[in-house]
Amino acid sequence: MRHLERLVSISVFIIVLLFFFLALSANSLIVVQAASNPIHLVMGNSMAPTINSNDGVIIKPLDGGKAEPGMVVVFPDPLHESQYIVHRIIDIKTLGEETYVVTKGDNNPEADPFLTLVEELEGEVILRIPDAGVYLDFIYTRYGYFTTVILPVAVLALYVFAKWREAKLAEKGSQSLLFSMDLFPT
Repeated sequence: MRHLERLVSISVFIIVLLFFFLALSANSLIVVQAASNPIHLVMGNSMAPTINSNDGVIIKPLDGGKAEPGMVVVFPDPLHESQYIVHRIIDIKTLGEETYVVTKGDNNPEADPFLTLVEELEGEVILRIPDAGVYLDFIYTRYGYFTTVILPVAVLALYVFAKWREAKLAEKGSQSLLFSMDLFPT
């Protein structure tokens, strides 16, 4: 019976640790995303199948402001100033003193109808996270926050309480809490 008790105890401990790290990860992601917005969500399929709607992308600044054809870049939408576009550079043009990029979505039949200054590029996409938007949208809901943050922390608290109670029962010579119905002996 002690072997089964130990096996159950280890299994419960592993599950609780997984829940705790889920909560810690979700909390960290919420804080980091709010502070620095490292994951940029993509809405629309202009870059499909390379980057799909609801994917997340992580960008890095251009090295020395160098832009090259083939790079997938993020830049402000000239028609909607609060939005950004994620497209591929297909050509570079110099007009007078200024250097511009010609961009195009992989899924679009034609290049964008505007040129973008190299200085306006926010950065290059270095990583795509499939469906990151679905997860981020979920953890910002009441149910998502509860299941990814509150519930795992509550499970950890219950586990710590159960272990503390088990130690108290062991001091009195009682059986293990995991196999005892008597949570609060008199």
